[in-house]
Amino acid sequence: MQSSERKTKKAILGERIKIFRESKGLTQTEFAKRLGFDRYNPIKDLETGVTLLKPPIARLIEHDFGVNSDWLLTGEGPMMKEEKGAEAPCQHAPESESSDSGHDDELSEAEALAMTRDVIRSKTVYRRALLSNIRAFHQAVTDEDKMRNTEEKVDLLITQVSRLTSAIEELQGKDQPEKKRAGNDY
Repeated sequence: MQSSERKTKKAILGERIKIFRESKGLTQTEFAKRLGFDRYNPIKDLETGVTLLKPPIARLIEHDFGVNSDWLLTGEGPMMKEEKGAEAPCQHAPESESSDSGHDDELSEAEALAMTRDVIRSKTVYRRALLSNIRAFHQAVTDEDKMRNTEEKVDLLITQVSRLTSAIEELQGKDQPEKKRAGNDY
């Protein structure tokens, strides 16, 4: 995507965020706080096109406010989802959906984000533990991605070395008869 196209896309996305925020009667700061951004307020940068709206933030806005993330990201469809009570912040899945199964991996991303935000907002010892774990897991995922990337590069290098070795052996094989003939001429 060219620079001018990217700026235009950022500006259009930013305008949709502003339209939605103003339709709710919220300031940029209020909107940011409702989304869980206490120290950093990305809303101004998003609305002015400095920062591009990423799908995770769009889904967070969708979950907390009931906005249609397709509309937010593409301008397609209605601005609001048709769900009742979608504006209530930090909604949780019913207990039967999340607790009975006993499987943490069955939480939707929106549920996990809402629960995480609740813990972070709690100002308890669990907040510190969660933040520490998030950092550790993020580092582990990053390291795993780097390792996978390194393994792919090593595999590629092994293939290239193998090809080069074969080419060298082939060249040496062709060179041997020429040296023998050259030695017989003397």
